[in-house]
Amino acid sequence: MTVSRYVTRRTAIASTLGAALAATVLSPRLFAQETTPSEPSDNGEKRERLLDGAIERASLALEIVQTDLAAVGAQIDSAAVDDLIGRASGFLDRATLGASDESRIQYAVVSLMTTGAASMLIKAGIHSTPLPSQEGVSSHVLVHAHDVVDRINVDLGADPDADVAYLLATARDLYTAAYQHYGAGTFGQAIGIGEASVMLAYGSRLLVVNPHARESGEMDEGDFT
Repeated sequence: MTVSRYVTRRTAIASTLGAALAATVLSPRLFAQETTPSEPSDNGEKRERLLDGAIERASLALEIVQTDLAAVGAQIDSAAVDDLIGRASGFLDRATLGASDESRIQYAVVSLMTTGAASMLIKAGIHSTPLPSQEGVSSHVLVHAHDVVDRINVDLGADPDADVAYLLATARDLYTAAYQHYGAGTFGQAIGIGEASVMLAYGSRLLVVNPHARESGEMDEGDFT
């Protein structure tokens, strides 16, 4: 399989995974509430298991990335990683203490995605030796990142809430940094930072599709396509 075909397949899978994740987490059927109290249903139990699993995975991921950062923090510029870890921790707190299951699941998933972006930055930071074979890969990653960030930025429009604005602005900044690494020939770093940019952009999109925000009229519904 050529590098071009590999990367095209890889980015397609990543895009599909992001859409599938959103569809699963944000399904109206999953979060449907009855108008009157009733016996616990299978759907309710599944939603509770989903919430517990999402919080557990987000918590474990946060512990892992903090351990990794402690091991290599002196070797990299850790400011951006520290910031993402702090944000991921805040999202996890909301997932743990939130008022509704649907918003709690969303924040758990966004915490996991933000932690994933931090992990990508750590790996990019310690990947200092560029390989010729990475040039084509990094080019495709950057094209994909630019398309995703630009499309989501257009979809969200003006005046998103603070968390959405942070994730999207950071995604744009990371894309710019990835592009600079590509120009400098540090392709491995360009790949990792570009992928982190995509992860945060998808996280911002997940937060927009928030049932409570839609009900209060604070933002438009939109979809994940």
